[in-house]
Order: sequence, then structure tokens, then C-alpha cells
Amino acid sequence: MRQRSQRPEVSIVIPARNEAATIVRALDSVLAQAWPVERLEVIVVDNGSSDGTAAVARRFAQQHPELRLRVVREPRPGVSRARNRGARLARGRVLLFLDADSRLSPTMVASVLAHLHRGAAAMSLRVVADSNDPLDRAFFFLATWIKERVRVPTQLCAVRRDVFWAVGGFDERLRVAEDYDLLRRIRDAGYRVAFVTESAVLTSTRRLHRWPLRIGFLVTTLHWLLALAGIGRDWPYCDEARRGRPDRPLGGDPGTERGSVHRPRAPVGRPTSLAARAAGSDRRRQRIDRPHRGGRRVAGRERDTAPDRADPRATARS
Repeated sequence: MRQRSQRPEVSIVIPARNEAATIVRALDSVLAQAWPVERLEVIVVDNGSSDGTAAVARRFAQQHPELRLRVVREPRPGVSRARNRGARLARGRVLLFLDADSRLSPTMVASVLAHLHRGAAAMSLRVVADSNDPLDRAFFFLATWIKERVRVPTQLCAVRRDVFWAVGGFDERLRVAEDYDLLRRIRDAGYRVAFVTESAVLTSTRRLHRWPLRIGFLVTTLHWLLALAGIGRDWPYCDEARRGRPDRPLGGDPGTERGSVHRPRAPVGRPTSLAARAAGSDRRRQRIDRPHRGGRRVAGRERDTAPDRADPRATARS
């Protein structure tokens, strides 16, 4: 068939854990794209589901043979592991990561490729609430508006496949903010990161309703803030970094097994990931309050003692 003989241009990776009730809507949104379906591929990564998510996705593939859809398994829990697993199998030159409880607006793939053709290597995708609840919609609108104004990447992204592996893929040590961490490393390596605002990802608001009395709004807000502050890290990894042990592997690359180490390049004086930032926190705290030579202590602003930051693009080429 024609769609099987052509190499896909975009690979959409969907990690899924117990998403049997939502995965079909995500897949339907791929079929609804204003882009030739034979130039797309979808990789659903079942991340240890117990509700038949993989069976639902395979049934969808049988019902829609026009869509190039693979269902694979990643038994080790963790969304970053699942995404890296899908990325290793991807054949498209662009990777687009979609959550199983979310769906793409019909023009998303076209918008991503338009930014790619204008020179962007990675894109942060606009996220809106897939809900008719006014409070849900207002919450996501405000969160997205703030992120776009301060240029903080959102939690979903698309990236050139070669760039994705050049920086090591998703850091599998992270529990949260893995998308932010990836885009930060891409930017620090000298590539351009764009914000897709003309299209959107509609995402489930169920996380806002897991607790009574709308406490979910507060919990979700704290979750995002702590993630951006670098606290979503497994603390044993931070402790190892503080002791100066070698970095554990991030995501590796398509040609390596999960035990290999891949260290992405980054500009001088800037940490490559949230782990590096956490590792230096003890040293930074020690420099904040300095004793005055007269015996008094004065609070001083932390100064960056690292060498002047090199040009990112020059560093990336070195």
C-alpha cells in the first residue's frame, strides 16, 4: 500500500498507562489532521497498563488501516522512558509527543512543520482545557498565557529527531517537568525553540478534579511551580551529583542500549539539566551570606563565578 511504502514525515509518540477510556480520542485527532495521513505515523507505548489500553489501540489500528499505527510495550514505569522508547522506533524526521488523554487540533501538524521550515528545531505546543467547565478553561488559559509571556515551555512538544537524540532525549530520572528540561537543553545547545500558538493541544482536566473542593487546582499549580524550580527530581540522583559521581544515562540514542551514557553538550557555565542545577544548590547557598571582615554578616546576591558563557551556537558546533 502507498502509505506503507513512504517514509513518514512526522512520528507522533503517545505514552499510555491505563488510558483505555481516552486513547481513541487521541488517535481520532491524528486522523483528523489537515495533513496527508500517509506522511504520518503513530507509536503508542503501553507503559504497564492493566485496563486493556494496548488492545484498544490495536483494535483501532485494525479499523483504520490507512493510519500507520504501532503499539509497543515499555514495562518500566515512567513517561520519559515510554517516550524515549517510542522515539527509538520512530522513522519520521519530526517527533511530536502527545499524551493519551489529550488530542490535537486539526492544524497542529501543519503548524509544527511550518515552524520547522522557518528554522525552529523544537516547538512548545499551546495547551488548552478539553472541557466546557468555565473554571477549568480559565485555569488553563491563565497558565498558558503566563507561560507564553515569560517564555516558559509548556508540557508538550515537537522536535526534530536528530536534535532530540543530539541532546540525549528525555531525562528518565525526572518525575515531572521532563518536557521543560528537554526544551531547555535543546535551547542551551544553540538550537531555536519556537512557541506554537496558532494551534493547540486539548488536554483532559481530570487532574484538577482528583481532590474535593477544587483542591486539585492548587495541587496542579504547586506541581507546575515545583517542576519549574527543579524539585521534580529523584533525590538519590541529586545526591550522587553532589558527590561528584559520573552522570547516569539520560535517554541514550537510537543506536545505544539503555545502559550507555550520553552526555549532551551545553554552553560553558550553564547546567545541562535540572539535576545539575540541584547539584550546585548547596554551593550556591553557601555563597549567599558572606561574613563581613568587621564581624557582621551581610546578605549578598549570589554571583555567577563560572567563566563567561560561550556563544551557544559556537558551543554546539564544537
